[in-house]
Amino acid sequence: MLAIDRLTDYGDLHGVVESTVPPDSIFITDDGSMEPMALVELVAQSFAAVKGYGDLLDAKPVAKGFLVEVKGFAFYGAARAGDRLHVMIHRLGGTADFALAEGKVMRGEEKLAEGRVMVWIPKET
Repeated sequence: MLAIDRLTDYGDLHGVVESTVPPDSIFITDDGSMEPMALVELVAQSFAAVKGYGDLLDAKPVAKGFLVEVKGFAFYGAARAGDRLHVMIHRLGGTADFALAEGKVMRGEEKLAEGRVMVWIPKET
């Protein structure tokens, strides 16, 4: 399920992704707030968008990746249906098969969450 809308900024090791929380999202609770773990998914999908766009610019096939680790996530506020969120991604490093990135989820100037994700990017066979 796609949770992000568009890549709004890109650099070699960073990017910004925008997402508007739809009221009918599976992540929205009865009180209209977003499940906190959905912010982790936003970071993971945002990293995939940044990495995939970089692959396209480098004329490489866009590789599939799998979220394998979530580390040091902190939640500071709740997103709500209708909120426009921005996810700031910074790639910290990696190997041929793994990539580590940190992400920060913002609603305007308010930081809602931040943490790191590790993605396994298997070689095509």
